[in-house]
Amino acid sequence: MVEKVENTMEMTKDESLGIQKFLLKTLLADEKKHKEMLEGIEMAMQGLYPYWPH
Repeated sequence: MVEKVENTMEMTKDESLGIQKFLLKTLLADEKKHKEMLEGIEMAMQGLYPYWPH
């Protein structure tokens, strides 16, 4: 999803789409936060369960 939003932002060059760009930036920040949280959970699970898939 992060890659899709970044690609969409690159394609959005029209300066009259200010609110759309703002929403895309907000979505991108939120998706990056979610990805980081999931990676943290994955690392925690690996520490708790030695046979957790890597």
